[in-house]
Amino acid sequence: VAFRMLPTIVFFSTISSLLFYLGMVQVVVEVLGTGMQRAMGTSRLESVCAACNIFLGQSEAPLLIAPLLPSATTSELHSVMTSGFSTVAGGVLAAYIALGVPSNHLIAASVISAPAAL
Repeated sequence: VAFRMLPTIVFFSTISSLLFYLGMVQVVVEVLGTGMQRAMGTSRLESVCAACNIFLGQSEAPLLIAPLLPSATTSELHSVMTSGFSTVAGGVLAAYIALGVPSNHLIAASVISAPAAL
């Protein structure tokens, strides 16, 4: 089973890296983060990281906000970790879909979990 899922994870990670390199992930995350910030009254750092966790994993999402981390408060760092734990990384999401789990349920759960973590 692991070897069957590995190409899916590698493919999704490659696509995510390519979209990140082209700047498309940043644009989508910025729009979602701004919407979450206005709707929920959270800080920019918290909102952008939670929005990024919808698409990327817990280890990749903080890279997007790395310049802001030295000045982050302890509550902001806590919300960064909490939002990372609440969502599923894109590669793992694709692996679950390949195993037969309905994609609409997984994507909805990941999107709903981002604001719920904050």
